[in-house]
Order: sequence, then C-alpha cells, then structure tokens
Amino acid sequence: MTAGEESFFYGLLGHDGIPTPNYREYQKIAADMKKLDQYAGGEKLTVAAGERKLRLKTEYYEILELHSARPYAVLEGKDLCAVSVNSYGKGKVFYTALRADADLLFWLVEQLTEELGLKHGLPAPEGVQARKIAEGQYFFVNTTDNPVEIALPQAGKGVLSGNFYQDRMTLQGYDAELIVAEREG
Repeated sequence: MTAGEESFFYGLLGHDGIPTPNYREYQKIAADMKKLDQYAGGEKLTVAAGERKLRLKTEYYEILELHSARPYAVLEGKDLCAVSVNSYGKGKVFYTALRADADLLFWLVEQLTEELGLKHGLPAPEGVQARKIAEGQYFFVNTTDNPVEIALPQAGKGVLSGNFYQDRMTLQGYDAELIVAEREG
C-alpha cells in the first residue's frame, strides 16, 4: 500500500478485519461525495464582452467582488464577471475569474488588440518568438527543442548564421536568427 491508501483506510477496519464504528460514517461520506460527481469534469461557459464571445470548458471560476474594478467580460447566464479591468497608474490591469488558459488569453489579447488599435506582430509558428526590430530587420527565436520552419516576410541575410534566405528558413531547437532584408535598388 502507498501512504495515501494506508491513511485512507486507517480506521475503517479493526486489526481483526471487523468494521469499526467509523466504517458506517465513511460509507455515508462516500455516498455524499458520489452525489457531487455530477459537478466534476468541468462546466461549459460562455465569456462575453459585448458581441464578442468565447465558449470554453472550465473546472472552476472565482466570484469576483468588484470594488474599484469594472467588468470587462461576463459569464453569460450567470450574472458574474469573467474578466475585470482596473486602472493602475497610467495603465490598466485585467483579472480573470477563470483559469487563464491559452484560449482565454488569446481571446482577451485579440479583444484588446482591436480595441486599442494595436498592430499584430509577425506571424510565427508555435514556440517561435518573432519581432520586427526595424524596417527590414526581423529577429526570430525558436524556444522549442525541435527544428521549426519559418516563413519570412522578406528575403534577407542571417546575421548570426551568414546564410541567405529567400522566403523560408529553418531554425534548430533553441536557436535564433536576425534577418536583414535586401535593400531595394
């Protein structure tokens, strides 16, 4: 037996194998816990910010008590805040009532990108960070341990490798490259 099983069964049976008085109590607790199974496994919820919605499955959510913050998004059908926003210094702070998984964060960033008129960054495969340093200069970092093929916005020379790339390059795991595009004319 593992330590967890030992402590779980401790007190249910006496050394002679006969159930102790605790046995019936544990049976009742187990029956009550079984009733809670219907609530396990997550719940499908819709997060809404105006007309923009995200449907997701979550294991839990917090009930946010808004004092100085205001609701940014709500949980539809629950009359609860899903994402709050508050002023902090010259900026804003967002707090999610749900586990901040990739779907929720991507949805939130998309909302804010449009609202604030931000420009999308360079498209890059998952696990690759890409940044436009200046006009015609692009920096890529592969944060995975696998080689990744990357579509380039312009042909150019890799400063770190010395290689010339037409429209694609492959970065090895945990590698980086700075591409300087060919100058026109």
